[in-house]
Amino acid sequence: MVEEFTQLGGPGYQGMVKATLRSLGLRIATSICPSLALSGGQRKLVGLAKLMVVQPSLLLLDEPDNHLDLAGKALLEDMICGYKGAVVIVSHDRYLLDVVADEIVELEDGQLTRYPGNYRSMLSRSRPGWNASSSSTTSSSARWIACSRLRNAC
Repeated sequence: MVEEFTQLGGPGYQGMVKATLRSLGLRIATSICPSLALSGGQRKLVGLAKLMVVQPSLLLLDEPDNHLDLAGKALLEDMICGYKGAVVIVSHDRYLLDVVADEIVELEDGQLTRYPGNYRSMLSRSRPGWNASSSSTTSSSARWIACSRLRNAC
């Protein structure tokens, strides 16, 4: 237990946790609330803060921007873009995938297809003539898995 405490930063660990919570827009008073008293978005941010402190080499995020307001989504994007390890995101959010991904794997009708680049890049390759303003360009059953810096972390 002492070894794990030391690996996480030892005596500076608590300060690092508080700084991380602040960087995600959570006030310190929120950090001492029971988790049930927090909103869904605040709980999501607390979970992201934990990941930022622990820094695993691989993040697996399923619909990570659900329950986040616009400010929370911007913080999530910044966190993913600045993350040192690999990030795998399962999401329907095309904007998030456009901002953070450098590889897209599309799962549709039981088939996986890999595309280098972000979401728009994937669409330009897989759906020529796609119109960026169209909201009905893909099936609602399609699900995208975004990979960010996956090759660099392995």
